[in-house]
Amino acid sequence: KARWKSRMDAFLGFFLAGLVIGALKPTNTWDFYTYLTLSGIVLAYALWRYADVE
Repeated sequence: KARWKSRMDAFLGFFLAGLVIGALKPTNTWDFYTYLTLSGIVLAYALWRYADVE
């Protein structure tokens, strides 16, 4: 079961994660693709772990 209480909480979490990853592009261009890859792996794991597939 997902840990978010509502869809709005999930949206805010994804929005903030995207904002943080997006802020890395102009400030740390050499780390951007590393963090983008790591966040993709974490997102894939979270979807795999908490997906409600029946």
